[in-house]
Amino acid sequence: MTIRLLLASGVIATLLLLTIGCDKGPSCCGPGDKPSPSHTAAEDGDGHDHEAHDGYPKSYGDAVTQLVALRDKMRDAFAAKNDEQAHEPLHEVGHLLKALPSLAEKHTPPIDAKSVKQATKELFDLFAKVDEEMHGAEGALYTDVADKIDAGVDRLQKLLPAEGSQTLSEAQHP
Repeated sequence: MTIRLLLASGVIATLLLLTIGCDKGPSCCGPGDKPSPSHTAAEDGDGHDHEAHDGYPKSYGDAVTQLVALRDKMRDAFAAKNDEQAHEPLHEVGHLLKALPSLAEKHTPPIDAKSVKQATKELFDLFAKVDEEMHGAEGALYTDVADKIDAGVDRLQKLLPAEGSQTLSEAQHP
């Protein structure tokens, strides 16, 4: 009896440790989510000090480039049946999707912020379904939503103005 209780406690503790931070889709703060009280305020209003993160995108173009790289890492990991390798990029993508609308609004020439918000919300919902499936809830396999993810990423790429454009902060501070 004692051995069974110890084994059950160990399994429960392991499962809790594995799912910390995985309860709200690919990020703790996706479009429409409220940040947890432990986070500090950020310029984009999502409760994270993104500029403290290594590799935080400085422009809409940088963010889209990072999004493509994360999508490709996930796609390749899922294709190789390596869910663990896809896990980290899946959670990173939520922070990136949250930042895209504010980066679009700061961009010169202007980027259609409404279209960016719509595309990022759709992508967040798709990635959240993949995350839910990964954690044993009813969601979607990556392969089932890959075409929709690719289409959303393509929409965000097409919104990027021609080369030579800059962010509003770059235009104000050359």
